[in-house]
Amino acid sequence: MWINNKVVSGKGADRASLIPSHPSTTPIPNDTLSTTAHRRELRHKNLRSNLSFPPAIQHCRQPPDCWFRIRLSNGRQEKFTGPSTVLLPKKVLVTGGCGFIGSNFINYIFGKWPDASFVNLDKLAFGASPEHIVDDIRSSHRYVFVHGTIQENVIATTTLLEAINFYGQVRRLVHISTDEVYGDSMDDATPKCEDSPLNPTNPYAASKAACEVIVRSYHHSYKLPYVMVRMNNVYGPRQAYSKLIPKFTRLALEGKPYPLMGDGMHSRSWMYVDDCAEAIRRIAERGRIGQTYNIGTEFEKCNLHLTEMLHEKVQKLMDRGASKLSFQPVADRPYHDRRYYINFTKIREELGWECTVPFDQGLAATLDYYVREYRKTHRNLSAAERPHG
Repeated sequence: MWINNKVVSGKGADRASLIPSHPSTTPIPNDTLSTTAHRRELRHKNLRSNLSFPPAIQHCRQPPDCWFRIRLSNGRQEKFTGPSTVLLPKKVLVTGGCGFIGSNFINYIFGKWPDASFVNLDKLAFGASPEHIVDDIRSSHRYVFVHGTIQENVIATTTLLEAINFYGQVRRLVHISTDEVYGDSMDDATPKCEDSPLNPTNPYAASKAACEVIVRSYHHSYKLPYVMVRMNNVYGPRQAYSKLIPKFTRLALEGKPYPLMGDGMHSRSWMYVDDCAEAIRRIAERGRIGQTYNIGTEFEKCNLHLTEMLHEKVQKLMDRGASKLSFQPVADRPYHDRRYYINFTKIREELGWECTVPFDQGLAATLDYYVREYRKTHRNLSAAERPHG
């Protein structure tokens, strides 16, 4: 998530006050820049013809729709002093905003940031849909959707960071990572905190760890104002059916067996998507630049127990009698981490965040959504199959 705002601090304030409102056309006088800044501007001029930014980022180059110039209040710098200062964005770019977490975040935050405009860049893969954004937001003048072609993880992250560095006006980047970068917790009694070493054990986790390293390198080299988020498993309405809870809910509704990897005792901690959105909001507004925050819950469930809970609740929602679970053994993934166990004391102490939705309540709301969708689809199919005439 890329945020532009008028609050300026530190060295970035000196640089921001000199950045032209339209960098592709407005020259920067040599005598107003430091030698380092001038070299950087020359390098960017040479790169401009070779850079290929996503459509949403290209769109941001055209004022006033998406381009936002950092301003100084009364000609003076306003310093960001840390978590006690609330940053309220004016311009927000959300990448992947039509997916599960992204769309829920936009729906959640749109009313809380009433002065912000949003650009949603998404390639619409893995179940993502523009319709995941509620109608009132999609019809608002503060919201723009851009259907882009985004490459995965490392390449996409590097492209975005180059664009941010090129423009130089981004107030804050909230980079979303995962608890998987810590590696398998196994039977660890001590949860992983933000300064624990990264030890990813599968290619996906390794790519996420690589993105973190790249983000930090831009912070070190170019003073990129980032905040990092590592989160537990997130669940809730509108999640893709390839994910465990939606997938197993559909199987329960259809009366089909559940796939079982290994012994079913792999465990995950589950966080309701609204709690996730609120955590991201607090980190975006008050998180400390250059810091990482774990967000998670104590709602840890092994896959077998979760399946039993889900099956029982679906049977009740469908007014069915009790039935025995049926499992179908399937090949396990090449490396299936047993457990991710993280410490999220930091965000609780610094930003006052903690989970507010108990797992039973969140699961009930999630299952209710998928049952309604199933009944709607089933009703439509039944109507289509009726003979005409």
